[in-house]
Amino acid sequence: MSTATDGPTWQQGHPVTAPTDIRDGRILVLDDQPSNVLLLERILRVAGYRQVQGTSDPQAACVICREWPVDLLLLDLQMPVMDGFQVMQTLGAATAPTAPTVLALTAEEDPRTRQAALAAGAAELLLKPYDRAELLRQISHLLASRPSSRATAG
Repeated sequence: MSTATDGPTWQQGHPVTAPTDIRDGRILVLDDQPSNVLLLERILRVAGYRQVQGTSDPQAACVICREWPVDLLLLDLQMPVMDGFQVMQTLGAATAPTAPTVLALTAEEDPRTRQAALAAGAAELLLKPYDRAELLRQISHLLASRPSSRATAG
């Protein structure tokens, strides 16, 4: 007898099969500073994450999220033109079940920024400059606990 969990699930018209290891989770880095994107990509790859993309263009990030189902978005909140809050709104981070989990990154220590980020759909907020170990702990936790995620603990 077949159940709803047998076989691949479908997203954007393509089959999506859950990886057996969180290191196969799809991670997108979005920061307006290309050097920050490169640093985060390097940290993630050295830590063993295999599906990492990065961009400094918020509009490109929204396209990537639609075409390459992202499990986790590392999102800078303070960007010119389109800030992280606008990106979360565009992706439906607070309401859309297919939206990526968001780890918001900011140098702003104001508690209102944290509250606003969480209300906009971020799962967590990490202050810059971030501790590498804490960053990787948050990423691992968010990928492992993502509901109906492609990335499951293995």
